[in-house]
Amino acid sequence: MREAWTAIIVNYNGATYLDACITALESTDARPSEIVVVDNASTDDSLLELHTYPRVNVLQQPVNRGFAGGANAGLDAVETPLAVILNPDVEVELTFGSAVLRAFSADARLGVAGALLTYPGTSTVQHAGGIVDRPLLTTRHRYYQDDVSAIGAESVAVDFVTGGAMALRMAAVRQVGGFDEQFSPVYYEDVDLCYELRRAGWRVRFDPSIRAEHHEGATLARSDDYYRFIHRSRILFALKHLSAQEWQHSFLPAEIER
Repeated sequence: MREAWTAIIVNYNGATYLDACITALESTDARPSEIVVVDNASTDDSLLELHTYPRVNVLQQPVNRGFAGGANAGLDAVETPLAVILNPDVEVELTFGSAVLRAFSADARLGVAGALLTYPGTSTVQHAGGIVDRPLLTTRHRYYQDDVSAIGAESVAVDFVTGGAMALRMAAVRQVGGFDEQFSPVYYEDVDLCYELRRAGWRVRFDPSIRAEHHEGATLARSDDYYRFIHRSRILFALKHLSAQEWQHSFLPAEIER
């Protein structure tokens, strides 16, 4: 429980949400040692919002590096054993900090722990760990839009956890080299990191005691860009993680049919 953690908010035009996100982090029971906001060349009032927070370290990027690049910039600045990556539209619960510390102190091989994300002001699940479905390597969230009561109390191994609120052991992150920036600007970078961590011998788990609310889709929603980026990144993920035989005899025929 003595391990310290750093909060990293990867921000792009998230001024509407930053105040609530930072206030929640400052209010959690085991506060982060530092709050780092990586601003990906926002064009809104994000930087003006941040001037009122003396404990926030702002890493202003000259260009939009995408989620992976922004997260890596934040991770490079971390000096604590643990870090939590957050979207700016996430508000952590009061027990978030202690839950993160407890999860990692209980399992020395835990590389990444995913949070239970609910829709604001509800007990409706948005994310409770993720599943990668073959052969298309599409992703889905466990218990999506179910009530929180449907989820058990124990942490479980999952295929991936969302980058919207993921806690990381820095030793594990450094071993695999952080996020793969070929997935920029967005999507599948969190899935890929979980696969790389598991391949390196670290555990990937969803922990229902680590809780936050998420204003889902504040960046792209279901725009044309959303579909373009998510399928581009899915195909990059397939190229990276499938064998030639899996690509030719499983993924490619299913993709052509889709």
